[in-house]
Amino acid sequence: MSLPSILERLRPGDIVTHCYQGKGDHILDGHDEVIPEVYEARRRGIIFDLGHGAGSFHYGIALKAFERGFYSDVISTDLHVYSIFDPVYSLPETASKLLNMGLEFEEVVRQTTVNPARAIGQEGHLGTIKPGSEADVAVFDIVNGDFNFTDSHGRQESGNRKIEPYLTVRNGDVFYPDGLKTEVKETLRRAAEMIEITGVPYGAIREIKPYKPIVE
Repeated sequence: MSLPSILERLRPGDIVTHCYQGKGDHILDGHDEVIPEVYEARRRGIIFDLGHGAGSFHYGIALKAFERGFYSDVISTDLHVYSIFDPVYSLPETASKLLNMGLEFEEVVRQTTVNPARAIGQEGHLGTIKPGSEADVAVFDIVNGDFNFTDSHGRQESGNRKIEPYLTVRNGDVFYPDGLKTEVKETLRRAAEMIEITGVPYGAIREIKPYKPIVE
């Protein structure tokens, strides 16, 4: 089923994830324009989610969409054992990619807090720091420097800003990145173990190929 056929069947509040994926049917036409069905779906209240993952974020798609003013509603990682090392790493790393593509920082915050909370019916309870809401807070630094960011197809783009975690407050407890080294090490160990069991990179399993415009 084609993407336009899928979009016309969706209802307000439904979520299209991997919105910048570059394999097969995607949001651009043969002239690298965002297809009209995508704009119509957004008008009807369909939510577009990044969902980076190991095979579902392509700079070639995302940059063209940005040039045409089409941005995701939600930034998410689709983080799993095959993407935790490369190219996803974390939500701040993923958000940094869009920040360096030109997305305003305020919009980055919206797409990682209030927008996803609204998408799952938790607006006003999650993704906010207003009185009476969950007092879970993540504090970040924006670090200036020379950085390289990689999409799911191996394409790299440079940037001069990176979002890095400073501290997290969860259920009244304060956590710093350096204090979670044991947990991070164990997570990475388990991920490496799963990769060793399967024996092949995730991209090879998916047969990921470079993005090419769809010819109409």
